[in-house]
Amino acid sequence: LAIKRGATQDMYRADSVVLESPSVFWLIKHALLSETELPPRFGVSVQGLKLPAKVWLDPQWLNPATLVPFETLGCGATAFTSADYHKMGVAFGEARQHLEYRYDAEAKLLDVTLSLSAPAFANLTLEGELHPFDPKSAPTLDKLHIDRIAATYADNGYLQRRNQFCAQRENLSPKQFIEQHVTAILALLAQHHIQPSAELVKLYRNLIENGGRASILSLPNSNFVAEAWRSNPPEDVLRQLNVTARYGDTPQVMFRLSFLAPTEAEATPL
Repeated sequence: LAIKRGATQDMYRADSVVLESPSVFWLIKHALLSETELPPRFGVSVQGLKLPAKVWLDPQWLNPATLVPFETLGCGATAFTSADYHKMGVAFGEARQHLEYRYDAEAKLLDVTLSLSAPAFANLTLEGELHPFDPKSAPTLDKLHIDRIAATYADNGYLQRRNQFCAQRENLSPKQFIEQHVTAILALLAQHHIQPSAELVKLYRNLIENGGRASILSLPNSNFVAEAWRSNPPEDVLRQLNVTARYGDTPQVMFRLSFLAPTEAEATPL
């Protein structure tokens, strides 16, 4: 798949792509009668996806190949090599992605699920529900309500291997590396004027130290619309999204971030 951006284009390749329609009968009817109705369910499964060299996602925040957030921070490297992963005892399996939606035409409700799998590293599932969605008309962000957003991250045993590897590289104990790793993350966030709450830092520390599963759930206010993403300050958006986070089956904590104002030197152009 080639996506053009001005004079350049990004190439996305995959070993296989499977389109999942409601049924073969629906597919035949849709093709023969040239129907344009959105099916009540549709899915796309991809194996062996190869992203373009200039991927839009900064691996310093999330490595798209391993699905690991802040993977190398505090480890004295900007990226891990194949030799590094070999020393950790992990090997890249066949990455899989699955996108599926369910559409209720009567309620104009769209439910979307994106499942990403990097077998040796992690699984990531993203879910969203929004309304009123009408495929026959162009969506207007000022009327599109977000009912639910959820993200679940599951470690496949990689984090502890990474901790041990980086601890040896940095001549630290695993616990000392974890503290160094968290400190590096806080420094990165501070560069972007973001300060997480102590509860969020504790939750993340539990995840990287013990592995397991962490999740985020957003149940936005009833009057929240998609347009708010770009028209309101981030503090207001986060408050309206009503986001909670959870590690495993522990009690939920509020997903709180403080967005600090730029310093005078940063705000003043040269």
